[in-house]
Amino acid sequence: MVKDVKKKIERFDRKFKSKGGIAKFRKMVEKLETLQQIGNHFGFSRQNAWQLYNDLYEEPFSTIRNKRTFLTMERRTNTLEGKLELYRKGGSAWRRIFYTRVVQAEATKRGLDVKLIGNTSSYVGLWINGYRVIVSGTKTRRVFYNTKGREPQIYFRFHISPRKCDFYIFVLDEGRGGYLFYIIPQERIKGLRGVNLKANYDVQLPPGSSGKLPYNLGKSKYREYLGAWEVFKVPK
Repeated sequence: MVKDVKKKIERFDRKFKSKGGIAKFRKMVEKLETLQQIGNHFGFSRQNAWQLYNDLYEEPFSTIRNKRTFLTMERRTNTLEGKLELYRKGGSAWRRIFYTRVVQAEATKRGLDVKLIGNTSSYVGLWINGYRVIVSGTKTRRVFYNTKGREPQIYFRFHISPRKCDFYIFVLDEGRGGYLFYIIPQERIKGLRGVNLKANYDVQLPPGSSGKLPYNLGKSKYREYLGAWEVFKVPK
């Protein structure tokens, strides 16, 4: 059997010397190229490539396919853009990754050092100037109606992840590429399961008004965290 394989190799080297011979074949296998790619290079069918592989290696070609699939997934999950391709658009995992990418772009634009935390799962987070950040985003608005005659209060509702971090960044998606960012320390809302945030608190009062803000635009305990990117200016 060994002699037969040796003869096949010698015959292959003679026939395909101009195309690199058996050394080129082995190199293409090591690079996890497909049977079709190997066949195209040497000018024979996928079946012939498969047969030659079986003669030279003791493991099935499915091992190569599995390695290639794993490496492809690994490369994709090294970037947020790649991760987005792995999930159904609009699904919960896709949304988490999408809003993390929005924050990544905004932080990078502000000159902050941003690194990705993540693995092959849908969980992703960020390091921003050494601070661990968890991102959550939504475009869904919740309307709360109050006493008759007053405007309804409109909030963006967020679930709070129990994972350990330094800051949560909540992204209020106003549509058409418009985003607002709340940057809240985990200690500030530790133990809460959710938080309601407004898109706007400041309004221009008309001349002659009482000086009071409309009821639905009053102060909030989270107002100070709206756009609070300065917390990242001093690296941890």
